[in-house]
Amino acid sequence: MSCVLAFIEDAEQAARILEDHEFQRLEGMVEKPRVEARKEVCRLVGCSPGTLENLRRGRLKRIEKWLHDALSRALVRKIEHEIKRLNAELEAAERSLGLFAEPDVEALAREIKAVVARADKLREALRHGGNHLQSG
Repeated sequence: MSCVLAFIEDAEQAARILEDHEFQRLEGMVEKPRVEARKEVCRLVGCSPGTLENLRRGRLKRIEKWLHDALSRALVRKIEHEIKRLNAELEAAERSLGLFAEPDVEALAREIKAVVARADKLREALRHGGNHLQSG
């Protein structure tokens, strides 16, 4: 396979994934989800719907580098967004099931005692060094 064909296939695959994902999101919400999905992908990458349709149907003999790069960037952004969404969903599920480890109560108690001890030392130092700084 030539580099040109691989370049076109990469762009075609990215376009297909982006459009299909957008189609699934819009299905049942709009009258013509495929048309609206294509328009949204075109808006994201800066090309016309006809260009995207021709790419998807394998009618393009060449593709501009800027379009290939724009489709690649849009796909990476979509994947990153999906990863964040799934991580948030996973964390929510883990919290609801109580899968997060319980806080170490003993360690927290030690930290609280240390803070109280430091506060007591500061209060004592203020008492001896400046009575006017001590409050009620």
